[in-house]
Amino acid sequence: MKAKTYLFISGLIFGVVCLGHLLRIVFSWPLVIGALDVPMAVSWMGMIITAGLVVWVIAMLTREKSG
Repeated sequence: MKAKTYLFISGLIFGVVCLGHLLRIVFSWPLVIGALDVPMAVSWMGMIITAGLVVWVIAMLTREKSG
């Protein structure tokens, strides 16, 4: 698999995860895993981290195009 394809797929997955966290925050969806009620702060951190990864992937893709 080419690096460009790998980066694109990774960025797409990170973007979907980021969107999921954003939707949970906006609509206040509860998240329960077993007996654990996952706090909303987890989605805030998840959204920030995955958004950063998406930006990083985009930067790498644009750098690869120009270079």
